[in-house]
Amino acid sequence: MTITFEGIMEVETQRFGDFTRKYYLPARPYGFALFRLYFRLKVTGVEYIPAAGPVIIVPNHTSFLDPPLLSAVVPRVIYFLMLAKHYYHPRWHWLFSRLPCIPMERGSAANMGALKQCFEVLKHNQVLCLFPEGGISREHKAGGAKQGAALLALRTQAPIIPAGINGAAEALSLKHRFPRPKPITINFGAPIQVPSTGTPDKALLQEITEKTMVSVNSLLTGV
Repeated sequence: MTITFEGIMEVETQRFGDFTRKYYLPARPYGFALFRLYFRLKVTGVEYIPAAGPVIIVPNHTSFLDPPLLSAVVPRVIYFLMLAKHYYHPRWHWLFSRLPCIPMERGSAANMGALKQCFEVLKHNQVLCLFPEGGISREHKAGGAKQGAALLALRTQAPIIPAGINGAAEALSLKHRFPRPKPITINFGAPIQVPSTGTPDKALLQEITEKTMVSVNSLLTGV
């Protein structure tokens, strides 16, 4: 059965909206306090995130800690694009189905369906988080980055907010089952505004993607 994002938006106040009011939003300050205590979490540049309107956050992705960390520090609800194999995992589906998560299957047709849902998120002036490499990786190079963020930004004129998450992989790598108390820093960069244009071409998409990844990398290295 195919569920359109328009349908999801219609039931949001009944399902996700209710969960947000009861658990997601009230838990955010406690999550931030816990992360700050356990990981000595530091955050810079959060003021770059607009208080209203569509926003695309593009961070590096090296750990399963990244989504909860971002949710705790960003003062708005974030919709995450995530792999369907994680979304439908028997152990976690009950949680992800109640959170603002958009599952994405592998394959070009499935990707287009997920991108359409992402477009609807931005159309409704929400915050969308896209991990540019499509999964957890230690390599942050534009050559391996997907162009989804650039495409959505051009279509919606949403600013791209680059983010560099340092230390998450050391705190919880793919080899560890429980987080270790390693220091984590999240740096948000200045918004990347895309030009107003009609049909985006491949060259422009690649240019925006490379610019975004250069910014993400600079937030990781401090350059």
